[in-house]
Amino acid sequence: MSFILHALLSPAPFSDTISVYTRMRAPTLTTVSLFFTSEMNSPSAPHLAGHYVVNCKKEGDQHYSLDLRTLQLCHCKEYPATTFLALAPLILSDIEGVHKVLDVTHLNGKFYVFSPRTFGDLHNFLKERRQLKEGLAASIFRQIVLLVRDAHRKNVVLRDLKLKNFVFEDQENTTLRLHTLDDAHLHNGSDILTDRRSCPEYICPEMLLPGSYSGQARDLWSLGVILYTLLVGHYPFFDTNPRMLLTKICSGYYAVPESVSRLGRNVISSLLAHDPARRVTAEILLHHPWFEKARDEPLYTASLADQSVATAPLFPAPLADQTVATAPLFPAPLADQTVATAPLFLVPLTNQTVATVLLFPAPLTDQTVATALFFPAPLTNQTVVTATPP
Repeated sequence: MSFILHALLSPAPFSDTISVYTRMRAPTLTTVSLFFTSEMNSPSAPHLAGHYVVNCKKEGDQHYSLDLRTLQLCHCKEYPATTFLALAPLILSDIEGVHKVLDVTHLNGKFYVFSPRTFGDLHNFLKERRQLKEGLAASIFRQIVLLVRDAHRKNVVLRDLKLKNFVFEDQENTTLRLHTLDDAHLHNGSDILTDRRSCPEYICPEMLLPGSYSGQARDLWSLGVILYTLLVGHYPFFDTNPRMLLTKICSGYYAVPESVSRLGRNVISSLLAHDPARRVTAEILLHHPWFEKARDEPLYTASLADQSVATAPLFPAPLADQTVATAPLFPAPLADQTVATAPLFLVPLTNQTVATVLLFPAPLTDQTVATALFFPAPLTNQTVVTATPP
């Protein structure tokens, strides 16, 4: 690592541009947490940086650079040397789903990071379509979940997950990538954070409380906000008054339209759990049957006939006969056709047929009850009760 830093800071002639990216391996640093202003990467006037003409073209709000070797347009971000060296473990990481780095050039005390051209961001993509069918939403959302899973495996908390930070790598808008890891946090085994910087619509409830919180749980909440927005067309919590917006987030209540399928609702409620400990991890979420169902029916829009389903963001209420409530983790003992929620363990059942699955339950019909470790079962001709928070 010291050799790499020496090479990057060496006074050797950089007029011909030294590409350092191919010589750098992912260093093993501990915590990297850096904050900077938006002016840091503001576009500068067109100028040469080695084999590139930086900021030579503008399309809309996008500035492009030109690779003189290939005559291909690309993106470029400028960093002061100290900032780049602090962010290098993240910028040059191999996390799946992050916009790749083509080249890194040093010139006049700055580092220029070049990446392939993109074709719009997810925020504008959704804005043009207002909301997405579940097949398309599942295809896009699965790529985001894969990114979060790989980042969490590598001790990286992404922190600033939002629609605008995801870009398409192709003109067909099928391949999605996180545009930058500048706001991410590399930790050394503990994902506990204390910062409160976030886009208001994506802030999680625990960030509004004093003390620290789990960075991974924060990412999972952001996943729930993203999926809800893709399927519904607006944020689950929104208000023109910032104080009211934060109050709504603290309450944990949100409404999901009936146009969203039962499995889609289940994914949303598993991520927007008010208790961060109850949010399903990205690793487990990838096995949710909603992805398979939505893939088989790419234009699938659920029709909830003969059903009345409401989401309970916190905890379900006491139940009466023939009423089923969804629990975020474990189902409870059953007796006389009544299902209640239990926090941890199942009790043997009498005069019932129990089918056990590892992750996701089967539909409930007649005297058949399915138990699951993580997600509640889809409901058939049943009613879900929404409870007030404790």
